[in-house]
Amino acid sequence: MIYHVGEVNFISIFRDGGLLNPLPRRKPNMAGGRHIINCLSAFDIETSRLDFPLKKGEKVNSHSFMYVWQFQIEDITIMGRTWAEFWQMIGELVNAIRAYGMEMNTPFVPRLVCYVHNLSYEFSWLAGIYKFKNEDVFFRQSRKPLYARMFDCIEFRCSYLQTNMSLAHFIKQMGIEEEKLSGKEFDYDKIRFPWTPLSEYETEYCVRDVRSLVKAMRVRLEKEGDTLQTIPLTSTGYVRRKCKDAIKPNFLQIKEMKPDVKVYKMLREAFRGGNTHANRKYANKILNDVSSYDMTSCYPAQQLTKRFPMGKFRFLDNNLSLERVFKFIGLGYAVVVRLGFVDLKLRHDVTIPYLSLSRTKSRGFIDGIDNGRILHAEYCITTVTEIDLKIIMEQYDFKYIKVYSAMVAKKDYLPENYRNVIREFYEAKTRLKHAQDKEEEYQYVRSKELLNAVFGMSCQDPIHSEILFDGGKYTERNLYDFPAEAEKALEKAPFPYQWGVYITCYAREALQEAIDRAGNRMVYCDTDSVKVIGQLDLTEINKKREKLARKNGAWAKDRKGNSYYMGVFEYEGTYDKFITQGAKKYAFIKGSCKYADTCPNFPRCKMKVTASGVSTAINEKTGLPIAVEEMGCLENFKEGMIWRDAGGTMSVYNDIDWFNYTDPESGKSVYITPNTAILPTTYRMGYSDDYRDLLTDVLLYGDYIEKRE
Repeated sequence: MIYHVGEVNFISIFRDGGLLNPLPRRKPNMAGGRHIINCLSAFDIETSRLDFPLKKGEKVNSHSFMYVWQFQIEDITIMGRTWAEFWQMIGELVNAIRAYGMEMNTPFVPRLVCYVHNLSYEFSWLAGIYKFKNEDVFFRQSRKPLYARMFDCIEFRCSYLQTNMSLAHFIKQMGIEEEKLSGKEFDYDKIRFPWTPLSEYETEYCVRDVRSLVKAMRVRLEKEGDTLQTIPLTSTGYVRRKCKDAIKPNFLQIKEMKPDVKVYKMLREAFRGGNTHANRKYANKILNDVSSYDMTSCYPAQQLTKRFPMGKFRFLDNNLSLERVFKFIGLGYAVVVRLGFVDLKLRHDVTIPYLSLSRTKSRGFIDGIDNGRILHAEYCITTVTEIDLKIIMEQYDFKYIKVYSAMVAKKDYLPENYRNVIREFYEAKTRLKHAQDKEEEYQYVRSKELLNAVFGMSCQDPIHSEILFDGGKYTERNLYDFPAEAEKALEKAPFPYQWGVYITCYAREALQEAIDRAGNRMVYCDTDSVKVIGQLDLTEINKKREKLARKNGAWAKDRKGNSYYMGVFEYEGTYDKFITQGAKKYAFIKGSCKYADTCPNFPRCKMKVTASGVSTAINEKTGLPIAVEEMGCLENFKEGMIWRDAGGTMSVYNDIDWFNYTDPESGKSVYITPNTAILPTTYRMGYSDDYRDLLTDVLLYGDYIEKRE
């Protein structure tokens, strides 16, 4: 049953749920510092977009408005069509919360938690009708609030950031039978006004989102043993909580090794993500018989099997030379060094250049840039770890090298209790590899998420930009510009930042072994995988890693007794045809179709497209990826290819909208407040000028490096 505003007795619902006590040692305005009403609620809006004629100089003139809102509290659904009705409900809700607080004699007004799936979107409307102060909102980044508080007693939280899943996926994973209805059938492009009658399907579509979200969050609380007081605000919060508990015995050691601002700056310069790149020799070519190999649990493997900086970094202040740097490397120290190279030149047999332009200060690119990687520079300054330095020395020649700064720290394995948490997640994931029921499937997916989250948590930048919000204006305040606050942030960080820096450089080293093994058959790599022409014998590498995994407890058995080792390469199959246009841009055909002679979709039914910015959505009627349908064939996967239906969407932020719009058909008016208009957009595959020139040279003159030599 759907209720209207004024038909619900909120206090009676609060009494049924009761109160959750504040968490120990929390201030009243901190998360967990107030009594929380033990009732789950959710909020959602549906909007329509109006596209107005473009004025001179405008690229977009689109504006959106709300035509229906839904609020769910426990098993009660309330629906309204206007902001006036919403304000009436909020007034009743606030009065009930305050009255219940007085009834329960709480020292501060309690709070009601209300989940919104993708609060970033709804917040643009809420911020237009309510003047949030900076202390009311906490942002991860501009326009992405974790929570927003109204009247200090209603706390909207983002369930998308809490789950890191789409609503449909989250509902399914929680085993909620009432699934999210099809948005395609709902038709988002249809313009509906607050006075537009809603069909039975449209009404069900609207209310099902908030009903199922409340049910799914209830299951999540039960499965994780949490309450609304203890549940983390983000998906990585679960892992952070467990790992923080695990390293409590190492508190003094970890406190000592946390970097100060000077050390942090060097570490930040040295940080880099996974190695993702295409071999320029094979870019823009359709290749046959390309095999793929993936490292199992790549990042956790490094955390369990490698030694990390486990002491305080100390700068080498005197006699800065490359010989002295290598002396400390030879003694087993972690070394982070800032270097300058003169006439840096990639060796002719290197397929995947290691040095990234974005991580250097360089000039004089004599032969251009390979899709963001340096081939030849007159001068280049970069900050690297000893792991990176080894790879650079193997790939590049140079006339001269200068050491500008270097710091060293003793290495050891990560704390054993911390490593045991990683082992626990991996063992659970491996044991449940062949899930036999929905509960086991949930636990398998959950263990996999937690295992991957350990890395994400370790790599979080402790000195981040603080987003201030007041009166509808966003201001970015970088803590790095405030030394005292930056030092405090580094001290408060749960884990030493250097751990994250070394996880990724060890992963790049592990990938480099396979890249080197592939030689000139290397086609494409991405963080933990390599794609090569023909088959690649990784037996010796895997034997070494299996031995290392056994030694460090980085392995587990499934229920059938099969052993799985972290960090080894597994064969993921062979693509019949494969083409790449650079990092995060490739397409392939894999596998045959037994109905190939009569199948109208062959070979598209076996085709996949991966391109950053291109949607992976499936056409519900044909079962094919929309991107594949638009592309048609691999020959079209090239510069200039435009995806329209699979091009994704763009957001237009209308922060100063305050105007009436009169519908010409009905003569009725709707008041348009600040909003976000979501528009379909296109994606055009293109090259940078440098990369286009490079590929042209490769095509015209054969091997580019040989031509240069």
